[in-house]
Parts: sequence; C-alpha cells; structure tokens
Amino acid sequence: MDLELSPEQRQVQQTFARFCDERIIPNAAAIDEAHVFPRELFDELGKLGFFGMRYPAGVGGLDVDLVTLCLALEEIARGSMSLAGCVTMQSLMGTKFLEMLGNADIRQRLLIPALRGEKIGAICMTEPNAGSDLGGIATSAQKVDGGYRLKGQKMWVTSAPVADFFTVFARAGESRKLTIFLIERTFDGLQIGKAIPKMGVWALPTSEISLDNCFVPDSHRLSREEGDGEMLVRVLLAEIRIVTGSLALGAARGALEEAVRYAGERQQFGKPINRHQAIQLKGCGRRRKRSCARRVKKMWTLSGFRSYPVRTFRCAENCAT
Repeated sequence: MDLELSPEQRQVQQTFARFCDERIIPNAAAIDEAHVFPRELFDELGKLGFFGMRYPAGVGGLDVDLVTLCLALEEIARGSMSLAGCVTMQSLMGTKFLEMLGNADIRQRLLIPALRGEKIGAICMTEPNAGSDLGGIATSAQKVDGGYRLKGQKMWVTSAPVADFFTVFARAGESRKLTIFLIERTFDGLQIGKAIPKMGVWALPTSEISLDNCFVPDSHRLSREEGDGEMLVRVLLAEIRIVTGSLALGAARGALEEAVRYAGERQQFGKPINRHQAIQLKGCGRRRKRSCARRVKKMWTLSGFRSYPVRTFRCAENCAT
C-alpha cells in the first residue's frame, strides 16, 4: 500500500498550511474569545473551494478523494478546532445528503450556494436519549396531505444558531424506520434553542432544536423511500470517523508545535528546557505517536475502511519516524 502523497495532495496540503499560518493562527484566540461564528474565515475557505472538495464538478465541487480532504482539514485544525468543526459540518454532514438525494430545486437553491459558503447547513441526529445509538432516535414524522409533520427534539446541533437548513432524521411509516428530511430555517414549527455552553471550541455554535408539528413538504423528504435513512447514514459515518481522526491529528500537531516553541524559550538551570533530555524524550514520543496515527488513518482510508489486526498497527508504530 502506497502511503506517499501525490503531487496534487502535497499542493493542497501546502495551500491550506499557508492559510493556517497566515489567516487562522493569528486570529484563533480572538474568535474563540468572542464566542461568535467565524464568518470571515468561513467565507475565505469557501472561496478556496474547501466546501466542495468532496463533491463533483456538476455542483461546483472539486471532486477530490478523502485523503486530500483530510490533509486540508488537518491544517485547519492545527490552527483552530472551532473553525475546523464549523467547516467540517459544512463540507460533509451538513450538505452530503442534499447532493446524494436532493431534487434539482434543492441542489440549485441550497446545495450550490452552500458549497460556496453562502448558505450554512447542519445535521440533526443526536437527541436527549440517543447519541451514537441510531436505534434510540425518537423524532417522528407523520404523513399528511402534501408532506409530513415532524415532532421531536434534537441536541448538540452544530451550527444550528446560524444554519439556513437542517438535515433531520426521523421515524416514518408503519415500520417507524429512520427517514431523512430537509427542513429550512423558515419552516413553521422549527424552534432553535439557546446556544449550549461548552468547555472549548467556543466559536463553534451548538444548540438544541425543537420540532413542534413542523410541516415538511414531500419535496423535502430526501430519502428515496421511507425507512432507508439508517443504511444511507452509515456510509457517511465511515467518512466522518476518518475526518474526526484528521481533526485530532491537526490539534495534536498544533499543540506539539506550540510546546516546541515554548521549550525553546523557557530557561531552567542556565539553558532552554529543550536542551534537557527528559523534555526531548517527551517531544520525540509525541511526534512518533502522531506520525503513527497519521499512517494508520491513511491505511484505513485507502483500504475502504476495512478492519486490520492489531499487529498491523504495531508495525505502523514501529515504522513511524
């Protein structure tokens, strides 16, 4: 398996590394302290084409592979996890089902502007009693003339306070299986709650939403048929797990770079602390683990998310430099 980057992938990596160094890092502390959605940087990433990286050219995308997207995301997360969370939602979960399942009107009016960063999307799966357990989702969708009435509550909805549209999972039909709907911010019955306080990533707005007999027209049922939602979302969840690893790698790299900088400035016993062996060993260990994690993540991505035995990961760790 070839783990080397292609020239095109290196170019993308370098482009977003420059953007991180020049635009994100100098503003990262300020956007978190402001507790406000980072609209300016969000718009700039839209102009770079980031939101359309995983989408075909027919909707304004760049049609790159998942590894290339992860390289860009790792650089963004290196500078700001708040911004990385916002743009990850926009580039995958918030827009993916519109591209997969949306009709021509939805694609033209919502998807294409969203891939330019002009509209913001969110996804609503988590509920008060359902997180990773898709089987615990209780939001209901009752069929009525011309559409559905949705009733339920969603929690931890990323970008909800600023979103223009929401991809919502609810149970529909006699079998009450998961079905995917698209709700626009202007729909009656949609109520967006107050922002949820978090320990970090303060510029990433998160809130709950309530659906009080929210009417969704038939044109906004994204599922091809009632009950196909769980099958469709599992495809996306596989990519999300890889992307989450990239966010963690970026944050780890940013922390390591800051630690290296500090260790070169801090003086103890007459010399910078990076001249002491104990500090050097800590830095080397962190770098080795991060390199190992990157290799394992790429192996899993290139293999199509297949399972590997533990010895494979041990080998990757031993080969990491």
